Amino acid sequence: MHPPIFLRTFHALLGCLLLVIIGNHAQGQNRTGWPDERKIGPFVFHANFRMDNYLPVLQRLEGLGKEVSQRLKLKRSQEPIHLFLFATRGTYQRYMKLHFPKVPMRKALYIKNGGPGMVFAYLSNDFEVDLRHETTHALLHTALPMVPLWLDEGLAEYFELPPARREKESVYRSKVQWNYRLGFAPNLGTLEKLCGTAQMKEHHYRDSWAWVHYLLHGSSVAGRELENYLSDIAKRTPPGQFRDRLKQRIPNVEDRLKNHMMNWQPPRVANTDTASALTKAKKSVSQAGFHQP
Repeated sequence: MHPPIFLRTFHALLGCLLLVIIGNHAQGQNRTGWPDERKIGPFVFHANFRMDNYLPVLQRLEGLGKEVSQRLKLKRSQEPIHLFLFATRGTYQRYMKLHFPKVPMRKALYIKNGGPGMVFAYLSNDFEVDLRHETTHALLHTALPMVPLWLDEGLAEYFELPPARREKESVYRSKVQWNYRLGFAPNLGTLEKLCGTAQMKEHHYRDSWAWVHYLLHGSSVAGRELENYLSDIAKRTPPGQFRDRLKQRIPNVEDRLKNHMMNWQPPRVANTDTASALTKAKKSVSQAGFHQP
């Protein structure tokens, strides 16, 4: 899968065009010409097809918003996020070429230029993954004044799969493991030097994902440092280089990352039927007057 691009800045003419588009959407369905428009939480959907069959996918974005804010300890913004959805790749591409001719064509895009954040996608085989990836960008940038590129993309790569699919279907972990066997390790210092999506290559997305996975699953100390780092950004306090902050807390953090990537296993989820049977058994023992050792 080619990672979608997040575009930060556009020239003044394009900014004006975005404001016109959003202004038109606010005037109602008849004027905008979108066959279906709906609002779910902070998300405003505009589609050129009926969205009835896709409501579960769209509703799960509300859960994504809660998960992002809870995992990262971010205050959720009430700023609306507009999602423009297309039935086919052809209509999507024609729309993007008409309104954003200078934007590189990708399967999905997140664009923000002063006004509300906007996500654009079409009904591909990766429709939900694309939506979750770009919506993660939108959620981060409504909660924070800025997000370092490596962290922005690493979090989007992490959250693009729903939790139930995240560990089994992620393609990155096996690639990171093979790179370790070949002597290559994700370098956070290199990632922090990237300053534009044009510089992001496939391995940068993979390595950004690896660091994010470690920060969220590998170490409570690293996880708290990420929370502190994002808190400084939210308060507009210069956060410094994250690698320097992390090394102060965990001097051998590169070794910890390698160990995590090579050995981490997702926590086992207890079988519901088994757990229920054990609960009933314990209750029966208690009622019978026996004491458990």
